[in-house]
Amino acid sequence: MVSLLTSATACAETAPAPLVRNDKIDIEYREPRHPIFAYYTDPDDPAQTADHEVNVKTYKRYTAIMERLKSRQVLEEFSQFLAPVKLPIALKLRAQQCGEVNAFYDPSDSSINLCYEFVADIEDRAPRAATPEGITRDEVIIGQIVGTLLHEGGHAISNLLRLPVLGREEDTADQIAAFVMLQFGRAVARTLIKGETYGWNQRQRTQSRFWGPHSTALQRQHTFLCLAYGSDPEGFEDFVAKFRWLPKARAENCATEYKQIQHAFRETIVPHLDLTLVDKVRKRPWLRSTDVK
Repeated sequence: MVSLLTSATACAETAPAPLVRNDKIDIEYREPRHPIFAYYTDPDDPAQTADHEVNVKTYKRYTAIMERLKSRQVLEEFSQFLAPVKLPIALKLRAQQCGEVNAFYDPSDSSINLCYEFVADIEDRAPRAATPEGITRDEVIIGQIVGTLLHEGGHAISNLLRLPVLGREEDTADQIAAFVMLQFGRAVARTLIKGETYGWNQRQRTQSRFWGPHSTALQRQHTFLCLAYGSDPEGFEDFVAKFRWLPKARAENCATEYKQIQHAFRETIVPHLDLTLVDKVRKRPWLRSTDVK
């Protein structure tokens, strides 16, 4: 297997599928800040020298991440999920160094931002070998990057289409992300949901802030699991019966939960979609043979 963030040589093994264009989506990969511009005036100062060496290592790592993202056309591929949306103004998809582990939608310039720090954190947390449940390193990286971008895409759609949100917008963004990732076939859905499941399980140890605008990590995990099972009980049966990621008590109502989200999506978002482009996007080959077992 080769992950979403493979080298350019490995990615050249197959020609990428033609992209569906939306002229209102702009893509940018920003170069990380070079350490030469950091505060470093005295090479004889051990503290400054140590900081400079850290900055150099950081710059090299983030530059390598940027190049992998560019060679794999991560933002271009993600743009396909948003291409059918009739956007009222331009939407920017940006990868950059942010100074923190994060990904976010910025309404001030209508941009979805993927931070190199966030990608590095996913790489550091991802298992080197498959987990006992069979979740691979590649699925963890792919699932979390795509899931996070779709979540921020949910914020962008809510903002740009001025959608009414009853409840917390963070929950709505999660529901949009989960629903969209389930619309491209079972193989894509299982890969993305497995990656997100691993990521939320890892982050529940550090990100369960009850006072924050987000639901807790485990609640968010079960939102994705429930909508996946509700959309395709046969395809996700092992998530309940074998791995017990999703309790049976929750699973019993997941088909209803999925239908509720489906109805809301049709009522609020589908009127803003170019259905011809939707059909083209859904027919694209989404996972290369090297992306999933």
